[in-house]
Amino acid sequence: MTGIVRRPWWWACALGGAVAGVASLRIALLPDRWVVAAVLGVWTLAAALAWGELRRPALLVFAFSLQIGLALYVTDPPTAPSVGASWPGSLALPLATLTALAALATRARGDWIWGGGLAVCAGLLAATTLVSVPGSPERLIGVAHLAMIGAYYVVLLAAANAVRDWRDFESVVRVLLAALALQSGIYFVQHLAGATFTPAGEWIAAQDAALGRYGGTVGARPAMFSSFLLPLLLIALAFLLASRERGVWIRYGAPAAAGAAALILTFTRASWIGFALGLVYLLVAAWRRGWLVRGRMWALAGALLAVAAVLSPKILARVAEDHGAAFDERWSLILMAQRVIEANPWTGVGAGAYPYVFRDYLTPELADKWLYVVHNVYVLRAAETGLPGVAAWMAFLVVAFRLAAPERMGRPAAALAALGWRAGLIALAWEMLWDVSIGPAAGSLLWFLSGLMLAGARLGREENDEAALS
Repeated sequence: MTGIVRRPWWWACALGGAVAGVASLRIALLPDRWVVAAVLGVWTLAAALAWGELRRPALLVFAFSLQIGLALYVTDPPTAPSVGASWPGSLALPLATLTALAALATRARGDWIWGGGLAVCAGLLAATTLVSVPGSPERLIGVAHLAMIGAYYVVLLAAANAVRDWRDFESVVRVLLAALALQSGIYFVQHLAGATFTPAGEWIAAQDAALGRYGGTVGARPAMFSSFLLPLLLIALAFLLASRERGVWIRYGAPAAAGAAALILTFTRASWIGFALGLVYLLVAAWRRGWLVRGRMWALAGALLAVAAVLSPKILARVAEDHGAAFDERWSLILMAQRVIEANPWTGVGAGAYPYVFRDYLTPELADKWLYVVHNVYVLRAAETGLPGVAAWMAFLVVAFRLAAPERMGRPAAALAALGWRAGLIALAWEMLWDVSIGPAAGSLLWFLSGLMLAGARLGREENDEAALS
C-alpha cells in the first residue's frame, strides 16, 4: 500500500479515470450526435498519437471538419420565426472553430499572423455588430452574431498560423479536394435515397420533390451545399487547367467532374451563374498569366456539355420555371429591407433581429407580398447593422481577394490555389446577392481559405528571404 501511495502516476491515472467516468455520464445525457462526436474525437486523438505527433494530424482534421455541418449550441436555439431567420439564432460554435482551436494549440512555434487587413475588417465587422446590439429587441441574438464573427476569426487565425511549411499547405489542399470528391459522392447517395441525412442524425426529405435537391453534410439546404462546393470546385479546375504536373486528370479532373455534376444537381440557379462567373475569371486570369493549357480547356468544355446533356431533362425543367416571378418576389423583399435601412441607416435594427421587426416598416402594398427575410446577404447586413456594417463586410471580401494574389505565393501549386480561390470568391459574392446566408460551413470555408492564403504568402516571403541571403 505504501508503494502505491508514493507513486504520483498512479494517482494521476486514478484522477483521470474518475474525470473520464464523470464526463462519460455527462456525454451520455446529451443528444446522440454529441455521443458520436465524442467517440470520433477520442478515436481521432488516438490515431494522432499513434501517428507520433499531434500538429499535422490536428491541422488535417481541422481542414477535413469544414465539411461537417455541426455546431455546438451554448444556448438553446429558439423556434425559428415563420418568416425565416438570420443565423445564428443563439450562441453557437461551428465544429470547425473547435478543431481550429486544437490546430492552434498544437501548432509549431513561429511568427504569429494576425491577418493584417483581414484582421482590421474582422474588427470592423465585430464593432458594427456590437453597436447594433443595444437598440435590438433581440439582444441575445445580437451577441450570438458577435460571437460568430469571433468564431470565424479563430478559423482564419488557425489556417494562417497552423500551416508552417509547404508540406502543410499541399496536404491541406489535398484534403480540401478530397472533401470536394467526398461531398459530391454523398450528394449522389442522397439523390438516390431521396433525402438529406445530416451529421446530427436528421433525415430531411428533398426540398423539391420533382427535382430532388439536398444538402450533403454541410447543411440542410441545396444553396448551402453549392456555396460550400463552389470554391473547392474552382480550385480543382484551376489545377486542372493550368498545372504542369503529371496525372492531372485523375488528381484534379475526377473530383472536378464529380463536383460539377453535383453542382448541376443542386438546381440552384444562383450557383450555376456564380460558377460561370468564377470560371470566366479563372480562364481569363490563367490566360493572361500564360498558365492556361488550351487543350484541357476544350476537354473541360466537352466534359461539362456531356454532363449537362445527361442531366438535360431536369435542367430544362428548371430553366422552364417562371424566373420572372422568382425575381419579383426577391425584389419585393429588397424593397421591404430598403424601408428598414432608410429608418435605421447607421446602426440597423440589430444583428439577427430583422425577422422580428421588418413587418413594422411595411407599407400596405408591401404587406400583401410574400413576407420573408430578405434574400440578399448585403442588404440584410445593412438592415441589421447599418450601412457601416455592410461596408465592413464588402471591405472584407475585397481585401480577401487582393491578399489572394497568385504573385504573392511562393510556389506554382500555391499560386494556382490562390487563383482558384479568387474565382471562388467571385462565385460566392454573386451567390450572396440571392440568399439569406451561404451557411456556417461555407462561411467557415471562406475564412479558412482566406487564412490559408495568408499562410501561403508568408511561406513565399520566407522562401524569397532565404534565397536573397544565400
